[in-house]
Amino acid sequence: MIQNNFFNHTNPDETKWTNWLHTIGYNHTTAEENIAYNTSDPVELFNQWWNSPGHRANMMDENYTKVGIGVIYGNNKYMGTQEFSN
Repeated sequence: MIQNNFFNHTNPDETKWTNWLHTIGYNHTTAEENIAYNTSDPVELFNQWWNSPGHRANMMDENYTKVGIGVIYGNNKYMGTQEFSN
């Protein structure tokens, strides 16, 4: 997202974010994604997720047994992703 300067669960080519899971052959039953960005502090990414009911629900969902987290700085902002799956 940083490289292509967009912020969305749908990619610029109109594919869904889960497309890359299929591309790499990742097997899962269900998956969710949290994304956030800000220009001040990478720790604030967590606060944004935690203070959002929908994002917090993903973080606390006991059905997800795996999580991937990425944080990057570029284009004068911090961007973070959380990927949840089982």
